[in-house]
Amino acid sequence: MKKVFVTGGTGFLGRHLVEALLKENNSVKILVRETSNIEGLRNKSVEIVYGDIENISTLRDDLKDIESLYHCAADTRSTSRDKLFRTNVEGTKNVCQAALEAKVQKLIFVSSSSVLGGNKELPLKDNIPYAATTEYARSKVEAEKVVISYRDKGIKSTIIRPAMIYGDYGQTELLNTILRLIKKRLLPIISDNNARWQLAYIQNVADAMVSAGKSNVSSGCYLIADKEVLTVKEIITLLANSLGVNSPVQISKKTALNITKCCRFIYKIGLIKNPFLPRILEFFIQNNLYDITPAVKELGYAPSVTTADGLQIMAKDWLKWTYKNKQ
Repeated sequence: MKKVFVTGGTGFLGRHLVEALLKENNSVKILVRETSNIEGLRNKSVEIVYGDIENISTLRDDLKDIESLYHCAADTRSTSRDKLFRTNVEGTKNVCQAALEAKVQKLIFVSSSSVLGGNKELPLKDNIPYAATTEYARSKVEAEKVVISYRDKGIKSTIIRPAMIYGDYGQTELLNTILRLIKKRLLPIISDNNARWQLAYIQNVADAMVSAGKSNVSSGCYLIADKEVLTVKEIITLLANSLGVNSPVQISKKTALNITKCCRFIYKIGLIKNPFLPRILEFFIQNNLYDITPAVKELGYAPSVTTADGLQIMAKDWLKWTYKNKQ
């Protein structure tokens, strides 16, 4: 039985990864903070240890005899650059140093496809230059550099770069907002928008990480996404059908851009607090495509859940949550 360690095991990806690792009969130890909600772990055959990646002293003893370390813990929500870099960069440095001292055989690190997001040529490929456009993405770039630097010190590592992850409800503000707007028929379809997306279903990403841990690959960075490419119109229509509502109204791209300008002006003069709709409309007219061939060939990545099925699962889980919470 292989001994593995997971940081961020109570998070969205982390808890799915724990499930996948247990199915492979691994002995799983999970690092959680004192404030973490561990209800979902209580009935699982896992060892829970308390600590924080920002404090290296809490990591050293916990990594003794660990063979593979899956580093999922990250700050994805903070708007503070200092907080993002403290957790995502310095925290990763602590994890790498503790792993080195404990002689951990392999590190699998969760980064993000956003480290390449500013590149214009599509599909994005693993070997193109960094092009981060947000502080979060920049923190992930620096975290990747830390992981890569520790390869020279003796740590074998694989970096996973997921596309936008989706799955069960309650994890990203963006997805929750999109589902809520579609349910209320407030999110229009841009009729002349031909943007295409590749998403990453949560279970597919967890399976990719397990494959990375089992593979003989000792270095490399890998984009992870579903195989299917759907248009944004197809995605919104599928979600609407899964939520049991009529297809959204259709507007032109020109009208959508005018709406974004209007919303931003209203936000600027203080009449609305958060201009979510323009952000979403602008996001929807962008292409998001990824070359996952290296992950398939080198890691044995084989996504088992299609995008259509994954979106239906996400929508149904969201409906259950909203009914339970009467929202």
